[in-house]
Amino acid sequence: MRYEPTVQPDGSVEAPNGAVFRRTERKLKRRECDDLIRDGVPIMTDVYPAGLVWSDGADAQERWVEISPTLVNRRLPSVHEGWVAHIWENENGDPVVHFDGWH
Repeated sequence: MRYEPTVQPDGSVEAPNGAVFRRTERKLKRRECDDLIRDGVPIMTDVYPAGLVWSDGADAQERWVEISPTLVNRRLPSVHEGWVAHIWENENGDPVVHFDGWH
């Protein structure tokens, strides 16, 4: 399922089920993303002009196939297109993988 989540005034994000997720400082590497998404963790992608999009299930896995070749550890001026991944968590510690992209 793809869904446009609600962004709260404090920058947190409300998921389709009403849970509120907040950004952590933890960046992810490709292998960690592989493991989390394979285990069914939803993802959020944020890139202009599409904006913030929540994906889960098969949609998340399909989107990850598109993103994974261009995942980097940090935004680099020499890289013209890419994604950086962070973990966001709700109050119960449930994760969502957030991809911040540019092109």
